[in-house]
Amino acid sequence: MAYLRTELGIEAEVQLPDSLRYQLLHRTASAIIEAKRFNATHAIMLVHSFSQSSPPEWFQDYVDFVRLFGGSTEIGKVVSVGTRNGVSLHFAWVCGDARYLSK
Repeated sequence: MAYLRTELGIEAEVQLPDSLRYQLLHRTASAIIEAKRFNATHAIMLVHSFSQSSPPEWFQDYVDFVRLFGGSTEIGKVVSVGTRNGVSLHFAWVCGDARYLSK
């Protein structure tokens, strides 16, 4: 967890909510790590949801996560939250077309 916090620029004294999904932390850190590996100046953590509910399942968890970085978001919009560990970090939640859920 300390390594993820370092990659994401989250101070040790910042209390992470118990409801925080580890997958969001891990995937965001992975985006930053891969951006650095390829000498990219930007990283995006994108959630591609096929949830049919409104709002989509787990969207509120994502919103709360983006707030940790000082951002606010909505479906289909890219939000930039500044530089983390030398990489400009962006988030987005997009919804897949329901027709691709069945054959």
